[in-house]
Amino acid sequence: MSQPSPDARRVIKPPQSPKRPLKRPPSARARERHGRDFRRPQWLEPVLELLRDHPIFEIPDPETGELTEHASILLPSEREREWKRETLRIFRRRTALITVAGILSLIPFWLLFTSMAPQARGSISFAHALMFGCCAILNVLVRRSKSLSLTRTLTIITYAVFGLCAAGVIAAAKDPRVTALSGHEATIISLLFLPFSLAEAFFCAAIVVLSFGLGLIAALSGAESAVTFSDVWPRFAALTITSILVAIMTYLQGLVRRQAFDSAFDMALSASRSAALSNLDAVTGGFNRRHLENMLELELARANRFGQPLSLLMFDLDNFKRVNDQNGHIAGDEVLREVLSSTTEALRGIDTIARYGGDEFIVILPGTSLRAATGAAYRMRALILTGLRDRFPAGSLESLVTISLGVTCLMPGDVVSVERAIERADQQLYEAKRAGKDRIYAE
Repeated sequence: MSQPSPDARRVIKPPQSPKRPLKRPPSARARERHGRDFRRPQWLEPVLELLRDHPIFEIPDPETGELTEHASILLPSEREREWKRETLRIFRRRTALITVAGILSLIPFWLLFTSMAPQARGSISFAHALMFGCCAILNVLVRRSKSLSLTRTLTIITYAVFGLCAAGVIAAAKDPRVTALSGHEATIISLLFLPFSLAEAFFCAAIVVLSFGLGLIAALSGAESAVTFSDVWPRFAALTITSILVAIMTYLQGLVRRQAFDSAFDMALSASRSAALSNLDAVTGGFNRRHLENMLELELARANRFGQPLSLLMFDLDNFKRVNDQNGHIAGDEVLREVLSSTTEALRGIDTIARYGGDEFIVILPGTSLRAATGAAYRMRALILTGLRDRFPAGSLESLVTISLGVTCLMPGDVVSVERAIERADQQLYEAKRAGKDRIYAE
């Protein structure tokens, strides 16, 4: 076979002093010192990169309440954590709305009560002003609250203040009509501040029963209209039944809310799994051709915008077909996984490697010149060959696999498509294969 002319290709010699030394695996002492998880599994890296690069929606942090990006990949174990975050989001929005509704509902009741009992206008106005202020303060605090427990506590305190103020209105007005209408006001406020959990429902029910059934404020103030034990039991029973109904409603509301969340979470989980599978290679666990083309399109646009070089490496395994034919595809899959694992050791965090098809891999090196990319290719080739020798027995077909690499560099101003960039790297790989394999060619 005739050798290609020097004009058609040129051989890039390995640099004498590579800029970055080969990475060595951590020693047993280092692993023991830093714990079991000193080295992350190689198969986890593509998943972690997807977590960083592919946000799908925003959720509030349970501690700070701030919206943070949620990754497109969900895990089944995250269900309870996501439920707590969703609960915080719903509760904050709900509390903000009901405080506004409470403020609007207090105004007509204040006007009605002051017209019915003008002699107690000051006391009624004070009680409604106190409830009005509680709603306004709660609205402000809930928006700035950093935890769900604090938000719930503020709501319960507001609920208790409403109950005591309503009882005070009854005591001050000394009017049966006000007493009846105040019960309606309390019912409306109770529905607005419907408890969020079953435990809170029973707590709020106790507040309702104590404040209205026993007339606590009226009794403490010594008012003549204070409720006595002779007529408390009918109202006590009615309020107890109402409280139980509120508790049941709260339980059913929470049940429906959780079912809706579980359904939405399962849909998001299914979508995230589909997104992950569409970008990951089933054999190696790394990225596949689809993800490679998407990332290459992004890096080409970034390189043209910022005027930086972009290098592309394409390599395949020499004599890999013999491994599949004689030892089976399972052995071939092990070789591919070892190649991917070894290659990752030579790459930076911003680099991307993907299986292009068969035994071919492509590496994207952003901001890398031709010389630097060639040095990375030699380091990569050395790591792959060392990994294969260490992973498989000496003399086996797997240990005899070699690597042919093609390197191309796209300079600023080169307007090429994804297909053209891959074609240029493929041409260099073809030259390396034609010249005898187990070598690196670059342009």
